[in-house]
Amino acid sequence: MSRSLRVFLACCVCFAGMMSASVSHAEEGMFLLYETGRVPFQELKKKGLGLTLKQLQGLAPAVVQLARGGTGSFVSKDGLIVTNHHVAYGCLARLDATSHKGLMEKGYVAKNRGEELHCPSYDMMVVVRLEDVTKQVRGVLKPKMTPSQRAKAIRTKRRMMEAACEKGSGLICEVAALNGGAGFTLSAYRRLLDVRLVYSPAGALGKFGGDIDNWRYPRHTADFTFLRAYVGKDGKPASYKASNKPFQPARFLKVSTKNLHRGDLTMVMGFPGRTSRHVSYAQAKYYYERALVGRAKLFRALLDAMPKTGLGKRRYRGLNAGLNNGAKYYEDLREQFDKFKLLDRKKKEYEALQAKINADPKLKAEHGKLLAQIADIYKAYRKVDQKALYLHYMQSRLLSSLQVAIDLVKWSKIRKMDDIKRPGERYREKNMYRVYRGSEMLERMITRDGERLLLTRYFQMAYALPKTQRPKVATWLYEQGKKEAARLSKMLNVLDNNFAGILRLGMKKLDPIEIAVASIFQNTVLIGDEDDALSLKAAVALRKALFKASSKELRTSSDPLLQLAVKIIDELDALEKGELEPMQKVLGPILNPRLVNKILKPNYWDANFTLRFNYGTVQDYTDSKTKKKHLYLTTLTELLKKDTGKDPFDVPEGLKKVAAAKKFGPWIEPAIKDVPINFTATLDTTGGNSGSPVINGAGELIGLLFDGTPEAILSDWQYLEAEQRSICMDIRFALFLADKVDGAHALLKELGLQPSK
Repeated sequence: MSRSLRVFLACCVCFAGMMSASVSHAEEGMFLLYETGRVPFQELKKKGLGLTLKQLQGLAPAVVQLARGGTGSFVSKDGLIVTNHHVAYGCLARLDATSHKGLMEKGYVAKNRGEELHCPSYDMMVVVRLEDVTKQVRGVLKPKMTPSQRAKAIRTKRRMMEAACEKGSGLICEVAALNGGAGFTLSAYRRLLDVRLVYSPAGALGKFGGDIDNWRYPRHTADFTFLRAYVGKDGKPASYKASNKPFQPARFLKVSTKNLHRGDLTMVMGFPGRTSRHVSYAQAKYYYERALVGRAKLFRALLDAMPKTGLGKRRYRGLNAGLNNGAKYYEDLREQFDKFKLLDRKKKEYEALQAKINADPKLKAEHGKLLAQIADIYKAYRKVDQKALYLHYMQSRLLSSLQVAIDLVKWSKIRKMDDIKRPGERYREKNMYRVYRGSEMLERMITRDGERLLLTRYFQMAYALPKTQRPKVATWLYEQGKKEAARLSKMLNVLDNNFAGILRLGMKKLDPIEIAVASIFQNTVLIGDEDDALSLKAAVALRKALFKASSKELRTSSDPLLQLAVKIIDELDALEKGELEPMQKVLGPILNPRLVNKILKPNYWDANFTLRFNYGTVQDYTDSKTKKKHLYLTTLTELLKKDTGKDPFDVPEGLKKVAAAKKFGPWIEPAIKDVPINFTATLDTTGGNSGSPVINGAGELIGLLFDGTPEAILSDWQYLEAEQRSICMDIRFALFLADKVDGAHALLKELGLQPSK
């Protein structure tokens, strides 16, 4: 769904949630397939599952994680993958901004494999193995360990297990925490670096409805793209080479062209991001009162500063889409909190849970103060939360140029450190290729002017925070701007002419932050000039050399962008070792596991980007606001009626011609007597499930999950079977477009289908 980019942005500052004792609904749950006792297999059989549990588990190798933010699935023996248009957006936007201008608008069809386009800076992970390693990881904990000792012991054990899994296997292994550390999962993947574009519809269809229809139903979006994974001639993962060959997956899904009926079983396998389904009242209250408002406000401010025309608009398309989606998500989520009285329910759950603890002498003796301790941590966190938010986002893809500068400074400090001891995951040896790749591609995805606009607005927002929350680096930048303004004024005083007077008037309209940021981008040599090929080449070469520089060289550099990076890193490090330590080393690793394992004992874990399975049925949707009921399927006729000839409801001429000629071929659904577009189901999904294969009872692909109804915005926090729906793209719409509109006939044949006459 349209949440994949939002997930990335939110997770820059999120902390793990906690499970609760609330009873789950019939179709609620994001299950780990290896936990066979928790998968409701008998319920699935009743709803129409025609597979054994082993066969169901055997579908997992067909599911892939794409670009660390969405899901896709293999649909042929030659590595053909289908996912959402918006999950493939990074690939499409980079191709459009560099080598294939106009690709986003026109779409693309590779008529043969030689025409498939390499997706720059885009990779994927293929599931090889999943297993429970909770006992091994938590076995290192000792009763008298301090929070720091516990955190270090857990990190070391996880890293050692990953290293043992990866040794000599060619795999990438991750040991992920469940509910902050109540459990642990080891996931082994095969990482493929050569991913190519095969077929994408016109952008007007891939994003039909845009932000207006986002999180709304009825929907009429062709949210799909076909990609292909490649490997070296030896069958091993390899960077792009024209001579690479298609990857041969262990399993792929058969594409179904069967009709869809109300009540049909639907299943999803994918990589849902972070859920906080059953968090404490204190955490939910904090999120509602502080996090939602702060993030929405920041994203809207950056959207206002985004380049609106020319090269900047093209290069910032991906970020623009992510910010739009994120801002709408946070704004709508707050509205849904109110509508469904989530805080009231959480408060009652909190009171009932405390009563349960108090009623059991043993629980009260061991955990009587647990909920109060959690509340105290959030109370303290409120004193620095906005500062933490802004400092964390300074190191994200919101500000690409600054992120590269921060990467250089951080890497210089830890590159000689043992890989197992390095903080975080970004600078692990197995992940450094992403850091290098981001540096190499920087100028292809930004402009100097675009970065100047974004950094200016970002630091203006940071400086406008209350003094107790204001990052020191924002104050430092403000003072630098005042000094630069004074210096420029002295220079202008020497020039006693009309031109100097005009410049003075212009300067008076600028605030110190604007002047300081402009000075940074005027004087930094870390970023090349997009209009100067020699400058671009020199900047890329410089950054490559600086990845080998010492920490002292970078920290004492006179380059203003590096100076800014040093200030940010130092301030955030101090914050994490101080005020943020209880949040990072007590709440997650100690209090959450205690609550989950000792008191709640839930029937499924919160999502954490590991492969999960969930199920539901195809059902109509009733808008909880208007009470209007909508059929589970939307139609091509409805899509055409939305046409305005303008974005985001601009129907391409090719589709209109086919519709006018009534050349529908075999793609009519009897229930609607029309071409099906999107459908709704009671699937329990969230961000990260974008592009997940929607599978029928026979294990065949019937659609792609891409969004949710307004009620589903709350899916990170609760599941409402009667109200919320996941919105899926009917795979038959993709096949119809391939057959009748775009002429992607080679692709149809690869799927085992014949183009219609």
